[in-house]
Amino acid sequence: MITLKRYSGYKVFFIIIMAFVIGQFWSGISFRAEENKSGEGKKVWEFEAPGSVTPPIFSKGKLYVGCRNKKIYCLDAHSGRKITEFQFGEVKVDENIHSIIVSGDQLYLTSNVGEIVRDTPRGKVIYETGKQRLYCIDISTGKEIWRYCDEKIEASTIPAIYKEKVYLEASLGPDTIRGLLCLDAKTGEKVWYHDFQAQLGIGVVAFDGKIYVPTLNPLTTIYCMDAKTGKVNWEYKSTHTVCLPAISEDCLYGGHVTSAWDKKPSCVWCIDLKTGKERWCSPGVSLVGSLAIDSEQFYGVSYEERKGYSINCFAKKTGEKLWTYKMSGALSFPALAENRIYVGVGKDLICLEARLGKELWKFTVEDEVSSPIICQGKVYFGAGKKIYCLDAGNAKADGWYMQGGGPEQGGYNRQEMKESK
Repeated sequence: MITLKRYSGYKVFFIIIMAFVIGQFWSGISFRAEENKSGEGKKVWEFEAPGSVTPPIFSKGKLYVGCRNKKIYCLDAHSGRKITEFQFGEVKVDENIHSIIVSGDQLYLTSNVGEIVRDTPRGKVIYETGKQRLYCIDISTGKEIWRYCDEKIEASTIPAIYKEKVYLEASLGPDTIRGLLCLDAKTGEKVWYHDFQAQLGIGVVAFDGKIYVPTLNPLTTIYCMDAKTGKVNWEYKSTHTVCLPAISEDCLYGGHVTSAWDKKPSCVWCIDLKTGKERWCSPGVSLVGSLAIDSEQFYGVSYEERKGYSINCFAKKTGEKLWTYKMSGALSFPALAENRIYVGVGKDLICLEARLGKELWKFTVEDEVSSPIICQGKVYFGAGKKIYCLDAGNAKADGWYMQGGGPEQGGYNRQEMKESK
């Protein structure tokens, strides 16, 4: 029999520590799971920039954030440490960053340009002229590769990056006519332009060799186009649409709202990707912003006059509304991973259980919360001048690398969605 009398104090301490370590080794998974659970929704780090920031983008272990001071900050996603920063544009020209997207080793940035200088009691103020630019920047060096400068491109919509092409709204004809512009992602050269004679919605979706484009004229038509040539394969006529559709398997999901031009009730719909035929249309909800979608359900933000904003969950097969979570204030685009919905509501980031819509936790900050992203077990979002990193409580929570899910803007978890070969 071993007794403690035969061992000195440090040896007893060593035996106790070893017993604890071995016990944790054998308990393994359950110990780590409890650790993750207790940390869910807790702040890991925050980073403060000199000016207001864009929603963050994740790529290869790094976060990229645009700032009002015309700089892009590259942060270590794990620690929040600034790795590098780089300037874009000319020093003497004020530009307001609208959005950034990272695809491969390139960062694409849309901006509004200001060039009018006026003297005011506060000093010289530069007013936006309405001109817009698209930049392509090498993220390894911070150097500009190319820029597309045209006052007729639309910087307020988020471009889609797909198969080494950039797709964005533009007007290459009269100002009132809008179309879709396709650029070579490596050179910035125009590949094709399709004139819809209509304004685009809030963006486009790319998937499996096709581009899906909602347009307003003033009612809505959804176009399916060949990504290489711009040829229209089919079109689906809807009423007024203000949400970016989402893709899952062989369907395109979206919705429309009642407008001044059409008295039809608002509804959500499902379209066959191959034919453009409507599979179902479920009335009663006005969707805005973008959608998030998983294997059985899809989620979207809605707005109703006098009732305000809410987030809704629908069955993919029928469009039946499964639950509604009412919010007090404007909502960001939702993000989805591992049965969790993350959405910014005013100054709160709220986490909902996806199947039932139950609020699990919320994190409150001092400024309006931007659209969150989810990467490697962490949730990231911007608010005012700060970027926040929270523990998602699940190491598998991953795949939502930017607003809309990814550069293709498909509204799906990138780990769960695969293109056909």
